[in-house]
Amino acid sequence: MKSPKPDRFSPNFKRDPKPSGSAASRLLKAAAALDKIPDARIREAGMTEVRRQAKQAGVALISLNIVTGPLPNPLIDNLPQSERRRIEAVSRAMYSDPGAQLEELTALVAKYPGIPMLRNHLGQALDARGKSAQSMQIMEETVRLFPDYIIGFTNYVLLLLSAGKVEQARQLVETGERGPLLHLGEFAPGRDTFHIAEAMSYAMMTGLYFLATDRPDDAKVSHQLFQSLAPGHPQEKILKRRIEEHNADPLGKAAKLLLKLAKHPPRRTKKRKDGQ
Repeated sequence: MKSPKPDRFSPNFKRDPKPSGSAASRLLKAAAALDKIPDARIREAGMTEVRRQAKQAGVALISLNIVTGPLPNPLIDNLPQSERRRIEAVSRAMYSDPGAQLEELTALVAKYPGIPMLRNHLGQALDARGKSAQSMQIMEETVRLFPDYIIGFTNYVLLLLSAGKVEQARQLVETGERGPLLHLGEFAPGRDTFHIAEAMSYAMMTGLYFLATDRPDDAKVSHQLFQSLAPGHPQEKILKRRIEEHNADPLGKAAKLLLKLAKHPPRRTKKRKDGQ
């Protein structure tokens, strides 16, 4: 395993998600700058002040250890070498042509139903082939059967958001039994080390979720987290563009309200005749 990257400081939106975005953004920038100071005494003194200001602002900064090398996965590591190579090959192919892997993934999931990563890949392959209903079903099953699988959770939420099912996404992320899950530390409270792919996926999910629930300041913080992990990554650019589009659309809220009124017009009250 490669050496872990320096700790990443991330905001926990749990206390007061609505107004915390700008404060979290400022504090995150300060923590990132302090992280680069070589003198440990100066760095710790600065972080003490950042934590003090964060407490006043209602923002908890959590230190996460992000690694780029593979994390142990006994479900796959203990398979025969030929099967491991088979899974590695289909995983690599998912980046270039996910739809073409549908048949292979269907066979793998049937053979290894207890490996959540394969189910997640299958859901993505189904979606790439235009089978959105089947994709949604397999992703929902993955989240239900493997509640601790981060990538499956984030991809299911993203699928719900893309389908316009914001309230279902809200139930998973914020208002459900496990919620709020606005930070990796809340999703997996027993872990302090995460793979970079998990952190990137969570940042993308929270960023788009915040936009869907009209919290652009918090979405900017999610983008900052993503950018600190993988600047210039295609997904990072997509998130940045979506935030810019949201902020450049001052009529967006009005349009949504008009659409809602068109679908559910207010009831008209009957005029009463004189004397009645």
